[in-house]
Amino acid sequence: MSSTSESGGGSAGPSAYHVMERDLKPWDLYNLDGAENPDRLDIMKEYFMRYRQLRGKKTNNAYTHDALHRSWCAFIRRLNAYGREVLSFTSWLEDREAARSTRSIGDLRTRVC
Repeated sequence: MSSTSESGGGSAGPSAYHVMERDLKPWDLYNLDGAENPDRLDIMKEYFMRYRQLRGKKTNNAYTHDALHRSWCAFIRRLNAYGREVLSFTSWLEDREAARSTRSIGDLRTRVC
């Protein structure tokens, strides 16, 4: 086996890196092509922001476009999975937000102090 084919640099096909990138990011950032039964884009962006906040992440410029892109695709996958299971993504999101707020250090400090 030649070093070219081992490194993925040959003309036999795309490198493993590009295949993985394509699997992780099949849709453009804020593109709804992969979403099954999506709401309007502005509503989906709001859900995405709340989804990121649950994970302690932000959607501002503090993150690279690449990180937001991967996160958007993960969000679309989760949204689709809930839809296939006939579960409400928004109910899950609201339940998670409520659970997180009851465990929040800031909220606990406010109640105790």
